[in-house]
Amino acid sequence: MRKRNHVIRFRMNDDELACMSDKVSRTATRNREEFLRDLVQGCKIIERPPAEYGDILRELRRIGSNVNQLLVVARTRGFVDELKLKRIQADIRSMDETFRIAFIGEK
Repeated sequence: MRKRNHVIRFRMNDDELACMSDKVSRTATRNREEFLRDLVQGCKIIERPPAEYGDILRELRRIGSNVNQLLVVARTRGFVDELKLKRIQADIRSMDETFRIAFIGEK
């Protein structure tokens, strides 16, 4: 790690500090100094995904697996299991609601 022996001090008003603190809290950086160094170096600052992200991915994979199973049955038998299709539709609607809450914040 590089030795950091230069200190730069500057002032911010309450709104600027609150804005920066909010941005830092939504990223994977550990502190404000690291956040500012990343900005100066031109790093792309990426927000952390919401806590529900892992659950959403698992649910999407489960739904995708169900759709694939349904397609295999449809190709083999020449028809679609309507009950299973309705369950998948309900799962997709549920995931849509989960996405809306996690990423947009509305119910």
